[in-house]
Amino acid sequence: MNRIIFTFLLFALSSAAFGQTSYKSYTLFQDGDTIVEEPITVDFLSNRGEIQNKQIRSLTVFIFDSLTFRDGNPDKPEMIGSPLELHFVSRDDSLLIHPYSPEYYALFVAYHTIRSLRYFEQLFPRYLDFQKQLRYADIKIFLGRYANSTPNEYVFTLGSRPSPSVVYHEIGHRAFWLLQDTLRLGPPGDILHMGLLEYFTVSLDNYPVVLQGLVPSFLMRDASQNLRYPDDVISYATFWPLYYQAYKDSFDVAPAYKMLYDVNVRRMASWDSTYKVANVARNVIEAHKSGMIITHPLWEIRSQVGQSDCDQLVSRAMLLIPSLLSKRNIYLAKTVNNTAGYAQWFDLIHALIVIDRELYRGIHHELIKNAFAKSGFDIKGYLRGD
Repeated sequence: MNRIIFTFLLFALSSAAFGQTSYKSYTLFQDGDTIVEEPITVDFLSNRGEIQNKQIRSLTVFIFDSLTFRDGNPDKPEMIGSPLELHFVSRDDSLLIHPYSPEYYALFVAYHTIRSLRYFEQLFPRYLDFQKQLRYADIKIFLGRYANSTPNEYVFTLGSRPSPSVVYHEIGHRAFWLLQDTLRLGPPGDILHMGLLEYFTVSLDNYPVVLQGLVPSFLMRDASQNLRYPDDVISYATFWPLYYQAYKDSFDVAPAYKMLYDVNVRRMASWDSTYKVANVARNVIEAHKSGMIITHPLWEIRSQVGQSDCDQLVSRAMLLIPSLLSKRNIYLAKTVNNTAGYAQWFDLIHALIVIDRELYRGIHHELIKNAFAKSGFDIKGYLRGD
């Protein structure tokens, strides 16, 4: 049932005077397997009807025109579009929003951006200062035949109903870019980094699937799948054929998909050529999907202990990790190569066990070990006494 307030007599029957501080409206949420509209309070509109908040300097909606890549680098996309004016109209204390209008998608991104920023600030107090990332305070939303997202740029196909996980994942990137060096989690290409990031994505969304409503089903990431380490580690050379199968029918009508595919295939060929060894790309991990190997056992633990306790367990374990790295001889049964001083999966498991003793008297000890062991991690081979 469409619960968005809408009328064809929008401007004739309503007032556009934004003198109050908050309004009632609706936006998209994940509810089990479906994406539904739920009520929200909109307290981020200025008196002129502009989306603003301490974390959002500006929000602009565009019609998506084209895509280019600076220097042919797929990590440097430039989306080009024509700006649209936003018209937020109110009646009494309610916003009147047309489904799939520019305002509809603007509210969606703004609301879930603010929600997820607050979520991470509560989990990691004193560790996050999002004001250091001012470039992400200016958000752009593009509407057209394409689907893409970064922490401050989103592309939605008109008529699509994206999952909030799209926004939660991107804000997760912002949080983890601030945490990665302090907590020794490794760079974004590291499976532990991405697996932990995606845990908080699915936990906040309260649903294990990421990117629903944005990409075809077999490109979605699903924390409920029984993934195993290292069997399900995915390389770029494995991922891009999947991408091709997902979007090949859209290449003619949405050339941006074809361009992204071609640029990445050329990049993989360049890697093989540069290093003079065939299939170098097979050793480069696609961390987004591979990170699910870490996210899956954490999701299994969450399903048993609940969101609040598991969020505390994971976040506190992350904060403990830096102090553990110099003490590996105490808890590791074998000598390991501490490349660049970053944490590995066994450091996380040990940290979870230690924090579980501190917070919950160790009642989840066996649950933690079994969840990771079922996912292929050699607990007994690496951790003393486990």
